[in-house]
Amino acid sequence: MRTITSAAVAALTAGFLVATPATAEQGTARALDPSKPIRAELTVCVTEADRDCIESIALITPAGAVVGRQVTPTSPVVYEPVRDGGSQSGPVGGRVIDQSGGDWTIPGLQIESGPNIINPFIAITTPGLRWYEVGMGRAWDVPAQLLIELHSTSFVELPADPPCDPQGTCSRPVVIDPDQTFRVVVRTSWFDPSWGRSHLGDTKLRVTPMRDGGSRITVEGYALNSPGFFTGGGRNPDVSEREQIDYFDYRWTVYLMDSNDPRFPEQCSRHGFPLISGNQWGSGTPQWYPGGQRLSLNMSAPHFAPDGSAFRGHYEAFIPTGYARCLWQTDPRRLANQLMVEVTAENGEEKAATTSITFRDGGVRIVARNFTFSSPKITVKPKKKRR
Repeated sequence: MRTITSAAVAALTAGFLVATPATAEQGTARALDPSKPIRAELTVCVTEADRDCIESIALITPAGAVVGRQVTPTSPVVYEPVRDGGSQSGPVGGRVIDQSGGDWTIPGLQIESGPNIINPFIAITTPGLRWYEVGMGRAWDVPAQLLIELHSTSFVELPADPPCDPQGTCSRPVVIDPDQTFRVVVRTSWFDPSWGRSHLGDTKLRVTPMRDGGSRITVEGYALNSPGFFTGGGRNPDVSEREQIDYFDYRWTVYLMDSNDPRFPEQCSRHGFPLISGNQWGSGTPQWYPGGQRLSLNMSAPHFAPDGSAFRGHYEAFIPTGYARCLWQTDPRRLANQLMVEVTAENGEEKAATTSITFRDGGVRIVARNFTFSSPKITVKPKKKRR
């Protein structure tokens, strides 16, 4: 089975299944059956009628969007269900079909080393799965969601103390230049997100209904400096307990949760959904509290950066205009004067941070930066009224 990054495993450890792709000559539209427990690693859209497929991956430059192309498509590989408590990892019920998007090339793409090629991992899980992991000896439920990840499949060896191997080195993924902004467009036949989470900055989001059914989801942004960790050499295998990052992992990842999630108002879903971003290692689920009109997120990461200095956090929420109006029941252009952003430590004390609320790119952008970890809570809430 295809290897995916730790970020994908942590957020979306499940199996994948896709309907057998139809060729353009067949003229049969591709789409998933949402009634079966499956995960589909999506491939390129072939016809205009195709759904649950990748429409485009592009690099955003000053001159405009430069669209990439797939250079190494692959054939599907089928994995049958596994037994809970058995000797294999996989979905308990349903099937897994690994159908990699293959390598893509984009003119002008910059990568740290090696060929200028990315290998996207874009997969839908529906309607939810139960996943068994041999290494952990347990199973858990995975909700319906869409994962979008762009990365290189290459690794670089670095001197490390303690080393991870006899050569005195540890390995980390090759970095895609973090100064680059990417745009991914996915067509879906049924997926209706209720909220999203990413490791991106300057995020932009559009969900556009398509004339003959389904939606076009467009996500754009640049990768933040998220924590990366070496494994081996006597290091604590539970990275949530570590106090220092080993390297910055610029992962271009987005997780979109289906509308069956009850944490956000169902009546607002027709206006889009919030995309909550940050450079944390782990986080809780974004929460909406209607009584206090508060949006909050618990973030976590080691306190120290690779050089021993304090690791500085970045939080960003992008809320489309209609959705923001539905949540706060006011003109979104006024929210900068009506809302505040608060960063608090585990003990409830307020932490220093640089915050802003602006209206641009078709929505409300809420940012908090320069706060420290390990477990801050970010809350967006109405300002206190003066007496």
